[in-house]
Amino acid sequence: MLRTGLITLALLSGAAAPALAATAAPPPSLTLAEKMELRQNCGPDIRKLCGNVSPGDGRVAACMRTHRDELNKACKATLAKLMPPVAH
Repeated sequence: MLRTGLITLALLSGAAAPALAATAAPPPSLTLAEKMELRQNCGPDIRKLCGNVSPGDGRVAACMRTHRDELNKACKATLAKLMPPVAH
């Protein structure tokens, strides 16, 4: 469970928003509730699609970007909500 949380946080710190948008704001500080929502909605995809990736240096985020079309709808929606794209 802790490993999943660390992977999720690594995903956020590794610029998760580009998984859904070309240009994104820096990751905001997340509340505990938001972190739990991210874990609940994206944790299964992280384990399924990127479980063999060692966390750190943006590797999990890169893996998620590679698999962005395979992310479940709830994960995509959560990432979009928590990391909205920057308006031009």
